[in-house]
Amino acid sequence: KYETDAARGFLYDGISFTTFNYPGASDTEAYGVNSSDIIVGRYWNGGTGHGFSYDGATFTQIDYPGSTMTRLMGINDNGVMIGEYMDTSGVKHGFIYDGVSAYTPFDIAGTQRTFVSGINSVGTLTGGYEDNSSIWHGFVALSDTDGDGIADDGDNSGTAGDNPCTGGNTANCDDNCINTANPDQFDPDSDGIGDESEDNCTVPNAALVSAQRSVKAPVR
Repeated sequence: KYETDAARGFLYDGISFTTFNYPGASDTEAYGVNSSDIIVGRYWNGGTGHGFSYDGATFTQIDYPGSTMTRLMGINDNGVMIGEYMDTSGVKHGFIYDGVSAYTPFDIAGTQRTFVSGINSVGTLTGGYEDNSSIWHGFVALSDTDGDGIADDGDNSGTAGDNPCTGGNTANCDDNCINTANPDQFDPDSDGIGDESEDNCTVPNAALVSAQRSVKAPVR
């Protein structure tokens, strides 16, 4: 954002700046953009902060249901958005929005506050949380669609399914069946597709994001 008498959003493509303001807003803040130049952020109106997306032609207001404030902080190339919202008790939480209709809260357990500030094409999240001693930490969280403890992109290569778990291995490899929980990654025929109801196992879909996450490493 930049400021004159009020905050305004901007996009810089490496050559030129494009400025914008949410219609009727007192302040506009842009936080993230994807490869399709869809921008997400927050605007203020009457003392209330709302999330928004902007495709260069149309602004869309996006608020976490029941929240008193929403801030969108990132969007990946699949259109999945992340950010934070404030509940009616004044507590802030992270969340994920699939870009269509589904909102999923995201909180690091045992903390005062969580926000999600980044998401890549395979659903890996980055953000921060405040612990109960009021110390802030960063985190990286890997997408685990079926919640079995094996991340969709377990080798953190940036591509889910490029290194599926085989031979009983469950570490540093990708979930071989992201739609059905199979924590042992059982795959006796070693075809890279888990045998836990194999017909229901598909090649990992990078657009899928779940509330089940595996926190990889807090960083101070």
